Amino acid sequence: MAPTTRATPSPRSDRFVTELRKTGTEVVYLRFPDEGHSVTNLANRVHMWRQVAAFLEAKFGMAK
Repeated sequence: MAPTTRATPSPRSDRFVTELRKTGTEVVYLRFPDEGHSVTNLANRVHMWRQVAAFLEAKFGMAK
């Protein structure tokens, strides 16, 4: 998410992630300074979906 996105301002997202981490919740927080609310840059999309795949593999034992 870009720091200036109108949908969810970064400070609000930052606070949300901070509060989740305080509870011991594991959080992978991806921010792409060159993106708006949607992730459109190909390199960013690849990185994001690799992170999603890693999460699913770790949490649900899905094989690559």
